[in-house]
Amino acid sequence: MTRSPPMMMMKHGSSQYNPLYSRPHRPSSPPPTSKPIRRWDVLVLTAGNAAQCHYFSNQLEQLNSMVLQYCAEWYVTFDQHPNMGSGLATAFAAKFVRGYYANENLKMGHVLLIHAGGLSKRLPHIAPFGKVFAVLPNGRTILEEKLRSFRFLPELLSDGLFVASSDTDEKLDLISEKKLLAAKSADIILFGHHSSVQVGTQHGVFILEDPKPNDEGVMNRLKKVLQKPTLREMQEQGAEISKGTVITDSTFFLSQKVAYQLADVADTPLPYFEICCYADFMRPLGTESDDSYIDQNDEKSEWQMRFYKLFKPLTEKTAVIVDEKATFSHFGTTTEFLNNIAGEKGKHAWRSLCDDVDIPSTSFIEFSVIAPDTVIPEYTLLSHVSIVSPHLKVPLPINSTIFTWKLRGDKKFVTIILSNTADIKNVFNTTWFNHPIPPGPLFEAKIFPVRETPEDSLLSTLYATKEGIKGEGMSIKEAIENVDAGYEISRRGGQQW
Repeated sequence: MTRSPPMMMMKHGSSQYNPLYSRPHRPSSPPPTSKPIRRWDVLVLTAGNAAQCHYFSNQLEQLNSMVLQYCAEWYVTFDQHPNMGSGLATAFAAKFVRGYYANENLKMGHVLLIHAGGLSKRLPHIAPFGKVFAVLPNGRTILEEKLRSFRFLPELLSDGLFVASSDTDEKLDLISEKKLLAAKSADIILFGHHSSVQVGTQHGVFILEDPKPNDEGVMNRLKKVLQKPTLREMQEQGAEISKGTVITDSTFFLSQKVAYQLADVADTPLPYFEICCYADFMRPLGTESDDSYIDQNDEKSEWQMRFYKLFKPLTEKTAVIVDEKATFSHFGTTTEFLNNIAGEKGKHAWRSLCDDVDIPSTSFIEFSVIAPDTVIPEYTLLSHVSIVSPHLKVPLPINSTIFTWKLRGDKKFVTIILSNTADIKNVFNTTWFNHPIPPGPLFEAKIFPVRETPEDSLLSTLYATKEGIKGEGMSIKEAIENVDAGYEISRRGGQQW
């Protein structure tokens, strides 16, 4: 299999891609805050492809003054192989960081890596823009929430690589300094959170030798890590620290030494496969961990074994920090998004023109124009939608996601309407709002009509939810590939709101 360069960079202020570049805007001192902070030396965002890399850079430019409060520089990378996964993306990001510091003749500093790539199939309204740029009711993006939450970490951690995902909100600023300082000498720091066993089934679960913190408040004896375990497995393995409560993973930190060892792994001459920076980095850790999870017949087993050999010996230099105050929210699906913001203080309509519209606290509207007296159902997310008449002949469906995008080329529009209970990844979908569709993934079903205006686009898709599909339309996959993301990003950052 031919190996192509795995990672490229977007040059600041340019449409060209360059493996290494220096960001020209480096303020001599950080903007004032309520408390002077040490900024991250470098922020790295990973994108899924070249187009995402370009769009992420555009949005970072819009947020530049905010980002530079917390980070001295930022870069966006993209993986040229579509199936690398977050594990190999982390390894190649570590390799980039090592090369960057070598070129600059500098010792590695504090690097924040956020994996933001992927199609966001389960949170589709944000797919072209990236989940890390999703807007919350308080008007801040998930990225800004992360930067605010992580703002004190560079002062309290040693030099190295701090890794986070794009669809989570971790309140790490509530962790005591005592715990962070006590773990400063660790080569790996895992940040854990108290979660329900139901949440544990979708995340990594830490099993500790002693679930009580030591004198410094650090739980540094990791026994084993379970990856998306069943309820029965958690019970049998003794994962519960109290009835119905487990410790789940979120972010993690790698010292400079480990980050550079990880960079060496990136040079392994093997074909690329989907490796997870949580499942394949953390399962080797623990006094009772073993390599039984590696299927030797699996094509990615060689990669998994290399990561196992790297991380297993680091068990004794691993610290686990858990603080009940440090809450964790996952925004992986529309339902999770709406549940997390339900009742949250702030506007449930962000940058939208919707006077005299009653918006339930379980619903959210962004970048939309909504006519007065339009009825907004519970658990409904509206994005980039235009409703010019409040008297819709077909009501907006409850518990749904509705978004309209302008398409490139012919300048037409498509509106996607999905039930929040639908699994668009499921290959056995046969219905959409109880209407038959060709069997297969809803993500690829060509059922959404394309129209000349955003209003006609919305009405046509609304009628289809009621009356059924009339002819072939566009699929969600095609809509993501053909959205005029530059136009939509400009609208999101515009002043018309």
